[in-house]
Amino acid sequence: TGVSQSDYHSVEVHTSNCKQGHKGSCEKAIESYKSACDAGKMEKCTELGRLYQAAASIPDALTESFKAFLKACDGGHLKGCRNLAACYAKGKGVSTDLEKAKKLYKSACEKGDQMSCLKGENL
Repeated sequence: TGVSQSDYHSVEVHTSNCKQGHKGSCEKAIESYKSACDAGKMEKCTELGRLYQAAASIPDALTESFKAFLKACDGGHLKGCRNLAACYAKGKGVSTDLEKAKKLYKSACEKGDQMSCLKGENL
């Protein structure tokens, strides 16, 4: 399930087109990443969250982005935790909560995500 190797190029094209504002491509890319995320591939949950952030034409995109990052973080994907922290820090898809953001950055940093260390220091 999810994105097969043979479909990878197609998903990348849809992702690129989505980031350029093509709603149809957004929907196709989201469908592929959501399938992989639902199958337990936490890195794809993080990518799904990033895609939702780029997909302004999709209703409730920021809320869906937050949910995808939350799932990725709960599944142990450190980049998902970093992105979740950014959602809390910037109030994207959730109410701003700097304390939660700091805790998430600190936790991801302690687990080895150097970018979280930097982001946490600058918060």
